[in-house]
Amino acid sequence: MKLKRTLRTLLISILSIIAFAAPSLGNEQLSQQEMLDMLDQLDQLDRMDFLDALDRANDCISSRNYRCAERHLAEAAKYANGKTDKAEILIAKRDLGNERDLEAKEIAMAKQRKREAERRERERRREEERLRRLAWEEEDAADDTLIMSTFMQGLNQGLADMAERNAQRNLEINTAIRQANTLREQQERDYIEAQRKAQEKEAEWQRKQQQQLAQQRDQAEQQRRAEADRRRQLELARQREAEKLARQREKERQKQEKDRQRQAEKLAKEQAERAYLSKLLSGTRLGAMKCYGEIHVGGQLPKIKPKAVECVDVHYRVSCPTTARSTTGVLDYFTSFDMGCFGDTDKLSSDLGCKAEELRVTAQKVTKCN
Repeated sequence: MKLKRTLRTLLISILSIIAFAAPSLGNEQLSQQEMLDMLDQLDQLDRMDFLDALDRANDCISSRNYRCAERHLAEAAKYANGKTDKAEILIAKRDLGNERDLEAKEIAMAKQRKREAERRERERRREEERLRRLAWEEEDAADDTLIMSTFMQGLNQGLADMAERNAQRNLEINTAIRQANTLREQQERDYIEAQRKAQEKEAEWQRKQQQQLAQQRDQAEQQRRAEADRRRQLELARQREAEKLARQREKERQKQEKDRQRQAEKLAKEQAERAYLSKLLSGTRLGAMKCYGEIHVGGQLPKIKPKAVECVDVHYRVSCPTTARSTTGVLDYFTSFDMGCFGDTDKLSSDLGCKAEELRVTAQKVTKCN
């Protein structure tokens, strides 16, 4: 008993520690099945204590030690778990009450038999005294033979009456004893039947508990599989999202790289064009000529390779040193076709007050064709 209580106390302590520590433990350290197994062990220990206390109570009832029986029934009630245990306690309490009633009846019957025996003894003595007095009274009126005959007849009659009354009392006592035995046998049969039903209920309860535990295990396994599947789906979705994001980033990187390359190419092209146009500007030679009564501006571009710009406009300034007048113009789509008045020229629209050979023509800038 002490060992069972120690084990039960230890399990309660373990469950208390688990209850406080469960939020911080991982699934690898503590599972639902382990907690269920611990609870099942605790229930089994309570069941063992209950059955032990109930057996001791029944032994006390059999020996008619009622205080002992009540103490063990109270102890069994502490470990009762479910309707089956409570039903067994009620049966034991009923047996305790029946045993008390039976003992009370037996005591009452014993007292009654004692009183009846004392009463018969008193009647026998009174009868003997009556017969003696009768014999003394008749002694003077009859002879010894008649007195003796009468005395013997009276004595025999009294003894016969007494025997008849004793037989009747014994019959009543035996009938009461048979009734008490019949009641006790019926109570024993009821107790055995109640025990059988209690065992059947206990077996049914155990079967249902096992089914419930099996269902709980199946549900836990299904939940675990569903959770694992959900995690796999989430992981696949996360991987697909990561791959999609990686593709988007790679696509964006490639686009940025292409834009950077295009920008670099554009910048390099612009730099090459600016350098080319600058070289053209520094090497361009322009002059004025008289063509059919008009003054035209023409000239030549330097030969620079590679040719970064296919078509250029040459912006020029024409000035007259003597009059200090000047004007500007543009040789559009200038190709440096130098054939005099039949070449690539631009007509001077303003009269600056100088002859063609006196005019000074300078290139101001060279740009791409508009």
